[in-house]
Amino acid sequence: MGYEKRQVNGRWTGLYELRPDVYRSAGTFASRREACDAWQEVERDLRRGTFIDPAKGRWPFRRYVEEVFLPLHTGVKINTLKNYQSDIQSQLMPFFGEMQLAEIYPQHVRRWIQEMTAQGLAPAMIRTRKATLSTILSRAVTDQYLAANHALHVRTPMEPPQRIRALTPTDVPRILNHLPGPVSTMLVELDTHTGLRWGEVTELGGRDVMDDEDDELRVYLWVTRAVVDAGASTPTTADASTSRTPPRAASTAGSVSRCG
Repeated sequence: MGYEKRQVNGRWTGLYELRPDVYRSAGTFASRREACDAWQEVERDLRRGTFIDPAKGRWPFRRYVEEVFLPLHTGVKINTLKNYQSDIQSQLMPFFGEMQLAEIYPQHVRRWIQEMTAQGLAPAMIRTRKATLSTILSRAVTDQYLAANHALHVRTPMEPPQRIRALTPTDVPRILNHLPGPVSTMLVELDTHTGLRWGEVTELGGRDVMDDEDDELRVYLWVTRAVVDAGASTPTTADASTSRTPPRAASTAGSVSRCG
């Protein structure tokens, strides 16, 4: 339980019990009543699990990232972690590195975005780096270093709209007619019918092809993606997904099965 302590200047400091026999200041006030109310409010927050230790909020951004965020940031792909580290060193540390976590407000994030815009960075790059900052601050909220993530609702520059041209039914035969041989034709036709990524097409083997028991002209492709966890000693496998090939692609898929 907390208590009030009278200072030599006649003011009162409210002291809350952070853990057994460890007390911290809840502030210094003109009256004992105010000091009492302050430490009692902090202890109510502690019981509710909503208390944020002001000492943690005074941690520099750099210290939190280097001592807490990066060492304990598991469950992401190795490449994602490398991208985080690159963004942190090139853009986040020069601006936020020496700021206290609790001092990072929306206006600071907006000023940082304006600086990147003035440097000529593309909107997509700015959005990616702002997402990295938001991920760090969200983790700080979870770790009870911050009460809120002030980067969350800050907007980034919009990219000019781009029209994506999709292949038409007449485009595919023209492409196939200009391919050098049957293998490349088989791979491109398989890709256009299944929507698989190119890496998934090139890694297909015979064990990935399954016949349809009810239709001899239809086969199924079973595609599994491996996800490497940066914090794990061995790779993990994501949930497998099934891609169904239409009837006209059945012969192509069968060729893949025989080549496996």
